[in-house]
Amino acid sequence: MSRVVRQVPRLSLLLLTAFATMLVVRTRTDVGAAVVLSSILLFTFCLVSAIHLLGTRPAFVFVAMALMVGWFAEHMGATRGWFFGRYEYTPLLGPRLGAVPLIIPLMWF
Repeated sequence: MSRVVRQVPRLSLLLLTAFATMLVVRTRTDVGAAVVLSSILLFTFCLVSAIHLLGTRPAFVFVAMALMVGWFAEHMGATRGWFFGRYEYTPLLGPRLGAVPLIIPLMWF
């Protein structure tokens, strides 16, 4: 068993703890920063879990597919009103690719 695979449970626990901490902090700090940080932590936890369950290559293929589908769906919604109706994002969630904050496709995964 590779060294990285043996560390997955420990890393998962660390990431879960960090995510739980961000949820607590989220109610006491700037909402935008807390949402972005907690989303990144949750994405990382899910990625580690996917690597553990599927293997490295299939996990990254799955991530790539989720990011592309998520970005496309959100971009079409924000620019054309497809799928979810018309909406737009405020600057709260940070930098964007097109009309979609970069953090949103991570949340789809």
